[in-house]
Amino acid sequence: DLAKEMGLCEPSDTDVLTHNLEQIILNTFSLQIINEWDLQKGKFDESALRPGNYMATRYLQQQHRDKRGSTSGDGRSIWNGCIEHKGQYFDISSRGTGATCLSPGVQEAGKAIKTGDTHFGYASGLADTEEMMSGAVLSEVFHRRGIPTERCLAVIDYPDGSAIGVRAAPNLIRPAHIFRFLKLGLRSELQRSLDLFISRQIANQEWALPKQPQSKNQVFHKEQYQEVLNLLAESYGRLAALLEDEYIFSWFSWDGDNLLANGALLDYGSIRQFAARHDKYRYEDVDRFSASLPEQKRWLRLMVQIFAQAIDYILSGKKKKLQVFQNAPCLQTFDRVYQQQSRESFLWRLGFDESSAQHILKSGLNELSKLQRCADYFEKQKTIKGPERVPDGLTHRPIFILRNLYRELPADLLRQRTSAELYFVSETKFCDWMSASYATKKDLLIQSYRSQQCMHFQELYYKLIDIAFGTTALEKQTGLSLLTRRSKVINFENRLTGDGLTWIIKDLLKLKADANRHRLLQMMELFIESQVLIPGRWKELAKEKTKGSAPENRWIRLAQRNLQLYRETV
Repeated sequence: DLAKEMGLCEPSDTDVLTHNLEQIILNTFSLQIINEWDLQKGKFDESALRPGNYMATRYLQQQHRDKRGSTSGDGRSIWNGCIEHKGQYFDISSRGTGATCLSPGVQEAGKAIKTGDTHFGYASGLADTEEMMSGAVLSEVFHRRGIPTERCLAVIDYPDGSAIGVRAAPNLIRPAHIFRFLKLGLRSELQRSLDLFISRQIANQEWALPKQPQSKNQVFHKEQYQEVLNLLAESYGRLAALLEDEYIFSWFSWDGDNLLANGALLDYGSIRQFAARHDKYRYEDVDRFSASLPEQKRWLRLMVQIFAQAIDYILSGKKKKLQVFQNAPCLQTFDRVYQQQSRESFLWRLGFDESSAQHILKSGLNELSKLQRCADYFEKQKTIKGPERVPDGLTHRPIFILRNLYRELPADLLRQRTSAELYFVSETKFCDWMSASYATKKDLLIQSYRSQQCMHFQELYYKLIDIAFGTTALEKQTGLSLLTRRSKVINFENRLTGDGLTWIIKDLLKLKADANRHRLLQMMELFIESQVLIPGRWKELAKEKTKGSAPENRWIRLAQRNLQLYRETV
């Protein structure tokens, strides 16, 4: 689908990886860079040299000792170039193409490193097939669900287990590319990099800025830069709320790495989708732990503040301290959009459609805010066992998985309702619906305050139904029927988690040698569609796809099993 959007295939082409197409992909993207180690040793086949140059890009990275970006950037990636199709531009880059001098490991070693050398962290320059395939699947699921993200164009799998992942996006510039010049105090380069980013946004018709006359010395004017700040604040505020509400973890920090400057996800090596609010989870890197799920908002907000500092530096010629911009108007925009998106996302998870949600946003904000706080109480309850080790870090497991409640509550009310009278389920039943299988009796002990919250949640839930649909028995019946249908899809029980995806891809790679490749790609497409949890678009995996002895059918069965096994994990 992505190749067709980019004009690399004709719309009428069948979705088959033919021999000719495979050779074109390999000729274009099966590359390994010649780095400083190769040049020193002189060990490369000159007959295999490709014409033209490719480049790794420099940007800020917190893993580097130098925190100004003078030695950091792509450690295993090259920018291949740009494609224009019908007025739409796409940047293309490839991961796993060889060790560059910009990786943290090269700085640690203090010398050039051969591609494939694993003695120093983040320095081999290679990627593995499992990582690239996981990123390809998850990014496509997110894209189809409307979450802004880079996408994967191709994965090239080599016999030694290494791989190259080719990614594409309308604008692959990161905040870290731009912030580097701010840190180094290079005003002219800062302006040129920001202007390049803005120009691409305009060319792709993602942004429209107020018209201003151009001058010889300036591409954009003050009013246009201020609008850019607002657009960035809106994108980042919306993303912060989406990730928090969808339980999507991505490692953000002050450097502006792991994110596209337009507010889209990037680098799936540390991106996870959780089953519930694992707000104590921290990814463990070589020498540090990541920020947590709720801290993502703070870092995204800080990036908007840094953009305000950068634009002021461009306009005034003086680099002021970051604290000067802690009350910048763009941060108010961020907060407003974050709150609005958080409300909309919460109503979406409950199952309200756009029309009914608008009724609530117009007439039921007070009740909605109270219900959000009530849900927040349950989401923050953690097991008595305390923090635990997981394969890639630490977490403290939540007791309750509220998506189960959102799915079960309207269905139960619909079965029980015979009139307009209120019907309340018991505290025990209410908590049982959403309790995780690993929760103990002590975890689920219903104390006085928890009992109050169980009743309070149901009271507020009923009030939202009245506001959205009406107060008569028929109106409530109609509303509950809608919520039941929609929440069943949105809060699908076997929702993909990071752990589930890991094992699904492991099984895929075990079977791929014996499978019909075209059939396997078809099965992957069906699996992706089954995780696009949008009412009207969701396509549940047909039972016949799980039957049969072919490797592709076995993989679908294994995928279904792994979804069930890991549906409560990180």
